Amino acid sequence: MSKFARIATLPISLGLALSLGVGVVSATSTTAANLTEVTAAINAALALKSVPHGLRPTIAALAVANSSSMLQSIGVHFGDACNPNQHPEQLSVPVPCEFGNPAAVKTIVIFGDSNVGNWLPAFSKGLAASQYKVSVYFFPGCPTADLAYTLLTSALKATQCNAWHSSTETAIALEHPAAIVAVQSLAMSWRLSTSAWIPGMTKFFNNATVGNASVKRVILGTSPFWQVSTPTCLSRASSPSVCATTSPTYQAALTGRDPQVAAATRAKLLPTFQWFCKTSKICPPILAGNIVSGDQDHTTIAASTYLATVASQALLAAVR
Repeated sequence: MSKFARIATLPISLGLALSLGVGVVSATSTTAANLTEVTAAINAALALKSVPHGLRPTIAALAVANSSSMLQSIGVHFGDACNPNQHPEQLSVPVPCEFGNPAAVKTIVIFGDSNVGNWLPAFSKGLAASQYKVSVYFFPGCPTADLAYTLLTSALKATQCNAWHSSTETAIALEHPAAIVAVQSLAMSWRLSTSAWIPGMTKFFNNATVGNASVKRVILGTSPFWQVSTPTCLSRASSPSVCATTSPTYQAALTGRDPQVAAATRAKLLPTFQWFCKTSKICPPILAGNIVSGDQDHTTIAASTYLATVASQALLAAVR
């Protein structure tokens, strides 16, 4: 079997820090050094009185949903080479994209739907000097839980999703990874109850760890889901704080579903809301000069890069 892999590199960009309330930004590091710095950036963003100039990416780049500039600005773009929507052969012969340290002996697998892309820029940068290679398997539009789907966006998509689960779980088990990280978006799972979702997540982890009882299981907490598309809201709002409220469904998912799924599947939950939000309800749309999301829940490359150190350190602590 031929095998290809994409070793991702981050685009070079200038970091920006917020100057409170005056609608401008000033230069600083592209990546937060620690959680304290992230928390300060969250508080600063919530105190802004107007939308700053010089945001990364620009509001205009994100303004048209699913446009080329919008898609190139979000982390999902980092997984283009292993996206079954673009490469149908991946449905039966899944080959991961590789990030982190490609020369490393140990492997961390990241698996899930399009929200996997929220973390690819962060882990690409943050794990580049680690002892781990990161193998990425993701299928936008296909829920992370392994269930017998009959209709997603279409009956064909459901059939493809089921086939991809089967082939990918086998491929993951053959990798003998040190850890498997599952990423699950609200958009792909909110219609399913926790009692329905848990068996599918259990099946996924069990199949992907066949013959590898020592594999660490991790669930990356659900990413924020805003009430309104972030760029749409920022283009109309007098103040960024108007755009800071997440959806009630996200808040319920964060406080209810994620911990239950982790406990039921014997996985460690790695919450993510503290990297974006003051509370699960209040999450500013701007973080250290970066627009956080390209729509309602897909993190921009700029924001993901800003979180590279804190997210990668937390992941490493979870898999040790």
